[in-house]
Amino acid sequence: MWSIVEEERAVATKADWMGRVGKEWAKRSDALDALLAPVGDVGLQKMGGVAGEQILDLGCGAGTTALALAQTGATITGVDVSPDLLGLAAERDEADAVNWVLGDASAIKYPTAFDGLYSRCGAMFFDQPMIAFAHLRFQMRPGARLVVVCWRDAEQNAWARVPLEAAQDILGAEMTALPPAGGIGPFGWARAQTFIDILQSTGWSDLEHDPVDRLAPVGQVDDDDPLESAVAQCLRIGPLASRLRAAPPTTKTLVADALRKTLERFQHKDGAVKLGSAAWVISARA
Repeated sequence: MWSIVEEERAVATKADWMGRVGKEWAKRSDALDALLAPVGDVGLQKMGGVAGEQILDLGCGAGTTALALAQTGATITGVDVSPDLLGLAAERDEADAVNWVLGDASAIKYPTAFDGLYSRCGAMFFDQPMIAFAHLRFQMRPGARLVVVCWRDAEQNAWARVPLEAAQDILGAEMTALPPAGGIGPFGWARAQTFIDILQSTGWSDLEHDPVDRLAPVGQVDDDDPLESAVAQCLRIGPLASRLRAAPPTTKTLVADALRKTLERFQHKDGAVKLGSAAWVISARA
């Protein structure tokens, strides 16, 4: 029997993003962009007008938010540790509108200071967040604004919770326990005090944070079989996927069948599977 301790706790480290996780996200970038977009778009609105400004997109992934910011007239630098995601971002950037940088944003020194920092679910993966956000602040001009979108508790995010609930009778309670808040990973900043302490301790001021709740599609909505696409996504990426990595094929098949039956309840008239997402939209000044 595989162990939750072995399979869950290091689900999205820097090394994972540079390799396995980055490759999986690149394969499913359109569907994952759609999952993040409802809360991420609120963050872009919070960023406000950026025309003529220098903006750093932290954890830019496949480039969707960096390209959106560039279209508003800003000069954008997109940084990510995943070569697969950054390669996809560069392919999408037909006009060479963004400066794509492969590397660890906690250590890169940029030739020019930034007017703002934006991050959509990319700020929670630093193994030394205090060092990272102190470094990032020093890359900003005085008064530069920060907007970070991050997930709240897994309990509040149905896209994470529902697949685990669907598999509970097969995998058991321990293997389907919700990911904890804190640490390194997607729910690392789920508790407000975590990011308040990090940002205030590293010199960011005027800190505000607002909860945002949105329905989000799971899987490829325009797929011939959106339900099957949603099942496949949950089996490959997310909390349930991390629990199944070492599971035998027979167990994975049973989980897929249970997940399919569960997700049918969340299908809309257009066939899309939609689940709740819950995030913080954080803003601050350098």
